[in-house]
Amino acid sequence: MDGRVARGERILDAAAELLLRYGYSRVTIDDVAQRAEVGKGTVYLHWRTREELFGAVLGRELAQALDEVAEGLLADPGSWRLHRLTRTLFLTLSRRPLLIAMFRSDPEVLGKFARGGAAERARRRAMTLGEYLGLLSAHGQLREDLPVDDLSLAFISVWMGFILFDPAGEQDAGGSAPEAASDSLERRADLLAATVQAAFGLRACCERRR
Repeated sequence: MDGRVARGERILDAAAELLLRYGYSRVTIDDVAQRAEVGKGTVYLHWRTREELFGAVLGRELAQALDEVAEGLLADPGSWRLHRLTRTLFLTLSRRPLLIAMFRSDPEVLGKFARGGAAERARRRAMTLGEYLGLLSAHGQLREDLPVDDLSLAFISVWMGFILFDPAGEQDAGGSAPEAASDSLERRADLLAATVQAAFGLRACCERRR
């Protein structure tokens, strides 16, 4: 890793840490530069505005999360099935507080920044999901009694319900042991996978016809 790339990663690390600790509205470029131990001008050499910097922070978080999912797919080919992939995605995203803040448009963490691109992010997610479900449907891996557009709408509703709902106390890191929080997250992931399998798998179509 060359010096410029290393500095950029250090700046992103600092920005991510401060964003989680203090929230978007209270973090300045000066704060990030000081935390990263670089000059303010160095930050601007990489990103022209504060918005670009924090956009890069979230973009890196999402890219790293997707890399984790991709590695899992390569290690276990059967994990492409909808319910299993959904479980993996849920766990991967939920373990990254900045991504959960983005999905929830959390004003405490992201402030106005979260609301700015929410509609566009939702549109891109819907398009990607529609393509994936269309591929699964074409290969006979989804229930056959509903069109793909309807399945996409229903799946997004289930998925976002699990992402947006925060059980009481789960976000309070000081209120429970890490092991308990991890167990709770795993149980929710298992429930999500079971719900997706029951609602969108081939068995759901067959049971409805009985």
